[in-house]
Amino acid sequence: MSLAGLLPLLHENERYAELLAELDRALHEPATVPVGALPDAAMPYLLATVQADLASRATPRRILVITARPERARAIYEGLLAYAGEGSRIAHLPTPDLIPYERIGWDSSLTSGRLTALQALAEDGSASKSPLIVVGAVRALMQPTMPPADFRAALITLQPGQPFDLNRSLSAWLGMGYQPAALVEQVGQFSRRGGIIDLWPATLSSPIRIELFGDEIESLRRFDPTTQRSSEQVERVVIAPACEIPFWRRSGAVRALGELNLRDLRSEVREEWQDMLDTFRAGDCFEGMELFLPYFSYGQPVPTALDYLQPGDLLILERADAIHMVAAEVDNQAVEQHRTLIEQRELPPNLLLPYVPWPELEQRAATYARLEIGERAELPPPAPPSGRGDSTPAPSGAEVSEALLPANSYAGRIDRLVEELRAMSGRGVRVVIVSQQAARLREMLEEQEVYPVVRKVVGKGGAMDSDELSAPPSAGSIHLLHGVVVGGWQLDYPATVLLTDSEVFGWTPPVRRASRRTSSEAEARTRNAFVSQLEAGQYIVHIEHGIGRFAGLVMRQTDGIEREYMLLEYAEGDRLYVPSEQTDRVLPYSGVGHQQPTLNRLGTAEWSRTKRKVRESTEQLARELLTLYSQRELAERPGYGPDTPWQQEMESAFPYVETEDQMRAIEEVKADMGEEEPMDRLVCGDVGYGKTEVAMRAAFKAVMAGKQVAVLVPTTLLAQQHYDSFRQRMGAFPVEVEMISRFRNRKQQQEIVEQVRKGKVDILIGTHRLLQKDVNFKNLGMIVVDEEQRFGVKHKEQLKQLRTAVDVLTLTATPIPRTLHMAMVGVRDMSVIETPPADRLPIKTYVTAYNDQLMREVILREIGRGGQIFFVHNKVIGMSIVLRNLQQLVPEARIGVGHGQMNEEQLEKVMEDFINKQIDVLLCTTIIESGLDIPNANTLIVDEAENFGLAQLYQLRGRVGRGANRAYAYFLYHKGQHLTDEAQERLQAIQEATELGAGFRVALRDLEIRGAGNLLGAEQSGHIGAVGFDLYTRLLANAVDHARKLQSLATHGKLGTDTGHASPDEVEAQVELAAEANLDDQPLTIDLPLSAFLPTDYVADDGLRLRLYQRLARPLSPLQSKEVAKELEDRFGELPVPARNLLYIVQIKGLAIKAGVENISTNESEIAVRLSERAAASGRLTALNSSRAARRFGKAMRIGPRMVRLSRRELGDRWPDALRAVLEELSKERMEGD
Repeated sequence: MSLAGLLPLLHENERYAELLAELDRALHEPATVPVGALPDAAMPYLLATVQADLASRATPRRILVITARPERARAIYEGLLAYAGEGSRIAHLPTPDLIPYERIGWDSSLTSGRLTALQALAEDGSASKSPLIVVGAVRALMQPTMPPADFRAALITLQPGQPFDLNRSLSAWLGMGYQPAALVEQVGQFSRRGGIIDLWPATLSSPIRIELFGDEIESLRRFDPTTQRSSEQVERVVIAPACEIPFWRRSGAVRALGELNLRDLRSEVREEWQDMLDTFRAGDCFEGMELFLPYFSYGQPVPTALDYLQPGDLLILERADAIHMVAAEVDNQAVEQHRTLIEQRELPPNLLLPYVPWPELEQRAATYARLEIGERAELPPPAPPSGRGDSTPAPSGAEVSEALLPANSYAGRIDRLVEELRAMSGRGVRVVIVSQQAARLREMLEEQEVYPVVRKVVGKGGAMDSDELSAPPSAGSIHLLHGVVVGGWQLDYPATVLLTDSEVFGWTPPVRRASRRTSSEAEARTRNAFVSQLEAGQYIVHIEHGIGRFAGLVMRQTDGIEREYMLLEYAEGDRLYVPSEQTDRVLPYSGVGHQQPTLNRLGTAEWSRTKRKVRESTEQLARELLTLYSQRELAERPGYGPDTPWQQEMESAFPYVETEDQMRAIEEVKADMGEEEPMDRLVCGDVGYGKTEVAMRAAFKAVMAGKQVAVLVPTTLLAQQHYDSFRQRMGAFPVEVEMISRFRNRKQQQEIVEQVRKGKVDILIGTHRLLQKDVNFKNLGMIVVDEEQRFGVKHKEQLKQLRTAVDVLTLTATPIPRTLHMAMVGVRDMSVIETPPADRLPIKTYVTAYNDQLMREVILREIGRGGQIFFVHNKVIGMSIVLRNLQQLVPEARIGVGHGQMNEEQLEKVMEDFINKQIDVLLCTTIIESGLDIPNANTLIVDEAENFGLAQLYQLRGRVGRGANRAYAYFLYHKGQHLTDEAQERLQAIQEATELGAGFRVALRDLEIRGAGNLLGAEQSGHIGAVGFDLYTRLLANAVDHARKLQSLATHGKLGTDTGHASPDEVEAQVELAAEANLDDQPLTIDLPLSAFLPTDYVADDGLRLRLYQRLARPLSPLQSKEVAKELEDRFGELPVPARNLLYIVQIKGLAIKAGVENISTNESEIAVRLSERAAASGRLTALNSSRAARRFGKAMRIGPRMVRLSRRELGDRWPDALRAVLEELSKERMEGD
């Protein structure tokens, strides 16, 4: 969506022309041009027009826009993107959300965003016609950074064909802040494998693979950090520093830091500072290192982003008085923080100021032309443009701020909008409407005989509606575009009005932001990398031998043949060496709680008995689940039809980019609705991962089919939030949404119940009040249950009675592991959402003792960046004391109180004030625990956190971190208070579980066990502990697969694969999972005279090598084996001989399994292939006698009743080809026979 066609209109405005003339004069002789305040929404329009009009001039090459607050800078940046024309250059300079002297590490996305903006400022820009616009808040400008000369000198350009000094380049990257890694999965990492170097430049969205030929770059390719496979080639790459510290020039800074006075610090603090200084001297990165940036100025003024401007560039300040106020806040915070830290002996007294004061920056800014846009007084709503059309120019002598005014608001009153559109069109006013409900809005307007212009563009699929306004609209025209712009405006001449969802419907959708991180990076960061994280001493389960302990990878040599093995230790000193091709038999062990498992002994029947007992239990469970599933399928109702145009329009208004998992869940729900039996699907997803959107689309689809929907939620606050969300999303459609909870008085509830009975309410949202007998639906079609685990037994029984008749969609944040999901394919319909939304950042989590000074710092930091704070204290009785303490600590904060014992009006009012940002800190109980979504609240403080369960702590933390800003969570305990071992473990777990998704799966494994217990029954928890969670899920998959086949045999007289609503991919995954637990079959053993392993000089990292061994342990077809060979060569270079041998063995293993081979053994004279009794009885050995392989290797091959023997003496070096040919014939014969 582009509004670039609106830019020429402002150029015609005489007031704007005067402004441009004044800017021209100021650019030749630096001066300040003052302008009155503009509507917030008009600021990006003015800036984009200025950028376009200055493109023809030699200067400026850079325009730096400074705002007071970070959120305003981001809003202007996103607004500029909507008006950007071809060739426009726009960047955003993010603000570190720290208070002075705070030692908290920066998030990688913040670092990358700042470096991207600095690189844009540092580059010449002469190749582009358009000047660069960089938007940043004043605090982003006050942050010290790398000197511009150092930044420009550090930029490295790589191109194919140029010489490449490997050692010098690696040394340079280390100095630039890049970190060596075994595998490049995150920004700022590099790895080297022979002549292949992987690097993820800090300013690029994907990593780069550099392939060398000698000392020259042969190719540059992008690669996927998840699969590690390379994709398209690139012709040029610019590598910027990975951080803002020029480590390669640290010697001067080290000398200056050596003069820090550490004598007066407390002993433990002195040790911390000494460790930091030692790390800094070594040139290594550490958390809080940006504190030392002022020491790189070498006696010169400390550089900031402002110093990247060059003569002739332009500065634009929005609301200079607010900028001064924020800068003063930073100064005051710094003075207070410095005094407190000195008193507490935590800060060297002679440490340089960690920021550049605004007055000093203003002095530097005096050399540049400056446009200052001021404050606007509160004015009554303006009248629409008079509509002089294009005939009469606006009067001169007035400011451009008087030409650009706020747009009128219609707040959903479409009749009034239609009336004014007709009037404005008649007066020659140009009207542009940008809406996420564009298609529906067009219908509504055309029904009233108001016809927006139809713009078409020819694409691959033919002509389609265009969302590009590339040329100025004609006088009197109405244009309707699908997209998002936060707020409209009106221009007096040429008379133009821009309207958005904010004015038309009265609500502002969030801007659909594209993530700097690719989805593949997010997947690389979140997947469960058990193997790569496996360390010596960790518990494992071998499918045949039981629970042991991993002791590492070891090389062993037998008769001159080298192999690498996993060494496992068992009870009584027993050891097991697992060859690399059998590492798939080793699984992680995770049980219930924190009890350590008992190691098994090798060679005893103990493990077999345990395994048999668990297998019998899973078989019984599988039969029960399958019976329940079959009974539910007996119920019938007409299936829903395909999506309607309104459905497509409603879904296109979703203001975020759907994740892959989310889209899959949506498709699975719709597929269920299309069947004739009622849906009963469970949607599992981490907090904030988009489950509500899945439910909203399903509910809308049901309403479009004439059905009513009930949305059942556990709390009043969540009911209110869902009510607001559903009404906003469906406001453009004839859908009646109502809510029934204690926020409604008795009379209102009675009226709503009556409307529901008559069928006049389409979607009813409520708490357990929905389940009461007086609530009767005229045509109930679907129930959505949010957080089912929060409801009691009685309510669940009432739900069960409804399940047989209507569709049920259940949402839960209790994690269901993916392996359990796959195991239950065909007996329980589940959708698992594992992928975090784009731009979602891990929450910075701290577990620490309560401290008044810390509380003040934390609250002020969040308020300083325009955010809000949840302060959770779960005792209503002591809440007034906590409130008084907070008011004394942070008198500048607006504090509200919310808890379940307040009356409805008070609680509703305080939540409304918090949502509308009239409250900075919400002091509350766990009433906020379920589902609340307030993107502006990005700091959570939990008092007396030791009294909460792990699930509660995780749910509470999910209330923050839902926007694009970094979120913080503080779990506090009070000094001197005894903490139980369990409480300490819970707090440690929540602190460790910070990575999106992955930390959740790894550190909160006991929550997964709880999720499994909820789904399977408490009895199964003991069985899970006995064999480990991963083996249990494989046993369950095996049992479900077997039970389903038996049921099909009983019903249809043949084995079948009916899997209900499961997709083919899900069924395939379940079959693979079941095969991995086929405990009746001993693993195929292969003993061949080949040294087969991955050499350490080819794959150096043990964890990565082990991960590759596990991949290669799975049977591969010849085609798959070739693909793996290509991947290894792509990632690590040419395959060495042992690696080629390993791939050969992997290929042989795949063929042997298909052929029904039990083992392949070797002695000095022959290679023996032994088949299973069943495979031998199939007649395939007889057929082998007349095969091509027999004709080719006949003299060297002897065929017996169950054995094929190949003579090594006869075959010589040809034995590998002969073995492959025999197995190909045998497996081919088996597939035909089957």
